[in-house]
Amino acid sequence: MVHPFAGRDAAVTLAPRGGVKLKHGGTLPSVRVAATFYGRHFSDAPTILACHALTGNSRVDQWWGDVLGPGKLLDTDRFCIACTNAIGSCYGSTSPSSPAPDGAIWGSRFPVVTIEDMVAVQRDALELLGVHRIALTIGGSLGGQQALQWGAAYPTRTGGVVAIGATGRLSPMGIALNSAARKAIDVDPVEGLKVARMIGMLSYKSGTLLWRRSRWRGPEFPCDERMLARILAHGHRGVKRKHHNILG
Repeated sequence: MVHPFAGRDAAVTLAPRGGVKLKHGGTLPSVRVAATFYGRHFSDAPTILACHALTGNSRVDQWWGDVLGPGKLLDTDRFCIACTNAIGSCYGSTSPSSPAPDGAIWGSRFPVVTIEDMVAVQRDALELLGVHRIALTIGGSLGGQQALQWGAAYPTRTGGVVAIGATGRLSPMGIALNSAARKAIDVDPVEGLKVARMIGMLSYKSGTLLWRRSRWRGPEFPCDERMLARILAHGHRGVKRKHHNILG
């Protein structure tokens, strides 16, 4: 279903002398950033920056459509709602599926990208597009981490931050689970991505919630394995729209 408040797509290319320097030492000669705007124009209304999660894109109507529109949380009558596709993602911005300087796609040669890199590129891209200050930065999960980074690195550029389901630092368990997910992908790009997605889905839930979701009624009753089957099915759906070398 098409959202009734379709956005205005835009894109810019950052190509500073010496390339775009990344935190862990990598360099991208240039970076294309895809963006989408909703509601009023940023020149005559405050701008709310919505940051997408790991599998999202710049089209807010596709993942937060329920809160986008007149009178809603992301009020298109009062604000300009902006979103950029994070670098490393596969929905319009420079990513492992983009051509490298040698003409072949980057693939696994793509340099490591951090939250700091994502937000620094986002800031520069918005500046080129004409957005010089943000009234509010909001996001969930990876988007929430980007929102936190906006508040930490550019406090004078954003009037406030709403970070949902996000942390400023991963726990050792989070780092370990991500490492296991990456290893699964290295072993088998297709089946491993399904396993990695399952690990991700499990990491979002507590033991208590899993017991409740599986309709556990006591130690004498078996766990409802249909819940685990649904997690597996979610992993299969993710593989259909991802390349294993691409963030999004």
